Amino acid sequence: EESDLLEVVNIITNDIQDMGEVGWYQKMDAQEKLKYSLDESTIDIPSISDVFSLTAIANAASDNLRYRFWREIFKNGIESKHVCSTMFSTLFVKARSGNYSFELVLNPMDGPPAQDYKSSASNPNCVASLVAALSVHPYVLSVKA
Repeated sequence: EESDLLEVVNIITNDIQDMGEVGWYQKMDAQEKLKYSLDESTIDIPSISDVFSLTAIANAASDNLRYRFWREIFKNGIESKHVCSTMFSTLFVKARSGNYSFELVLNPMDGPPAQDYKSSASNPNCVASLVAALSVHPYVLSVKA
């Protein structure tokens, strides 16, 4: 049923937002962490960077181009201070295939350009980090663009 699918999609997107917030918080220095508090419910949640295999290498022997690419995507996307909140608040879920799959419609062309809305789907870092986060979520079997 469509309502069951939408419930699962809500779980997935809420998990991804929590993972992004955890990643943002983990990247702060000790002084900056004093200004913010992390919700108790997110204590055992890994960041997207922790579960995405390429960036999970904490002390990468070689700081290669791919590692830097994804680190920057997360830092300027879901694991940034804005946590792509506008993208998540405006996305539309479309059920497909007998309610066994779904599309996330982001509408990046709505509103001003990316430089004005860093937290929206107009920011390619938000979209790329969403795709990466979906690809590592345990409820998601495949991601297609």
